[in-house]
Amino acid sequence: VLTPKTGRPEHVEPSEIAESATTAGLTQTLAANLGDWTGSCLVQPKSGRPRR
Repeated sequence: VLTPKTGRPEHVEPSEIAESATTAGLTQTLAANLGDWTGSCLVQPKSGRPRR
């Protein structure tokens, strides 16, 4: 997910991204600064079930 950095129009708080990710069944694993943008990596959490 890419969002504008703090102070830019339409900035989204990191806590909102984390809360929304949890609601969607995802987990935030990484955040990176990308110029005027902030990137957040969202993934499905590991389930603990063996893979087939």
